[in-house]
Amino acid sequence: MDIVYEQRLGHRAPPSAGAQKVQFVIVSSKYCNLRCRYCYEFPDLADRRAMSHEQLERMYRSIADHYYRKDHPVELEFDWHGGEPLLLGADFYWRTFDAQTRIFADPQVRVTNFVQTNLTVLNERLVDLLWEGFDGLGVSIDLFSGLRVNTGGKDLQPTVLKNMDRLRQARIPHGAITVLSRQNLPHLEKIFRFFEGAEISPRILAVHRGASETQNDADLLTEDEVLQALKDLFELWMESPAPIAVEPLYSYTERVIWSLATQETSYYDKSQWEYIYLVDTDGNLYSYSDVFDTAWSHGNLFEEPLHGLVNGPRHRRVIEAAEARIKSACSGCRHYGRACSGYPMAEESTGRRDPRPSGAGTACTRERGILDYIEKRLFELGVVGPNGRIDTTSKHYPRFDPATRIPV
Repeated sequence: MDIVYEQRLGHRAPPSAGAQKVQFVIVSSKYCNLRCRYCYEFPDLADRRAMSHEQLERMYRSIADHYYRKDHPVELEFDWHGGEPLLLGADFYWRTFDAQTRIFADPQVRVTNFVQTNLTVLNERLVDLLWEGFDGLGVSIDLFSGLRVNTGGKDLQPTVLKNMDRLRQARIPHGAITVLSRQNLPHLEKIFRFFEGAEISPRILAVHRGASETQNDADLLTEDEVLQALKDLFELWMESPAPIAVEPLYSYTERVIWSLATQETSYYDKSQWEYIYLVDTDGNLYSYSDVFDTAWSHGNLFEEPLHGLVNGPRHRRVIEAAEARIKSACSGCRHYGRACSGYPMAEESTGRRDPRPSGAGTACTRERGILDYIEKRLFELGVVGPNGRIDTTSKHYPRFDPATRIPV
């Protein structure tokens, strides 16, 4: 999905000590001025309905009530999506930020706001909003695909590039998301060089299934093609002098280094803490794995308290399905609990076409393959010595040092 899940965007502050993080992806409106061919919202992009401020305030109060019950600090992040979220205008966000300030009064819960935009519409009021209101910004720009067009079929990439220059002039930090598809895969190195030259940290996402099973057939990549693209990007990133992070490679590498440097284990336990929820325009609450499938909605957050939804039978069914995917795909993997927590199988695998040859579950071609490759290359590059210890003096180590990179 063209989304900011688990990104390090903009000028994000480090989490508070002992805090747990949770993201709420808010689909404030489906309405969009583009008609990207692969968009999972494609049938609804002309729908101008939007969340009301009354609905948002009910949602905030419900979320606040649930997380105020925790006995530890919570980093609560609202990620605003669409459609195109900036079409709602600056006043919409200033008003809802004011409501957040009033409702989230407990200092144990820290609130931040991020936005993912196609950046085709930008004026002075929105520039002020992006600078003063949001804590981070991601720009969706695919480069070389020709798939991000307006309702008349015109590619608006020149407009986006012009507006990215305007962000730089205003000194507004931003990351970027590029969707990798059949159309722009041949230009992978050019895509990397663009971000390298601009010193922008990108997240490269392979196109997912669309609103229907067949919508993205012409643009989808096989899992083997995605894996090879990740390997190629890793090599480009390793040799680049630019102080950028490339996701998801940075996160994969971070986990591999952690697994080599410690004897600890880490498992994704959805029943204990869920990192990401998505709230659709109508108030339906989803896990990332089941987004927009109403049969797997936890319930309606505008009408029901979050505490009840999270502890209710519909959420329990979603948790059990995620646990079954982890058990099927991860139990025999040497990376499970070390370089991989099982999160990809729990939350991301349902959007892929990666069946095992036997037909029993998902193969996990992508994560297993890239974790194996990164581990091998860290030894070959000297980041990890023959004794298995991390060599912080290696010329490649700064690539993974947060102090020496531009955040995604």
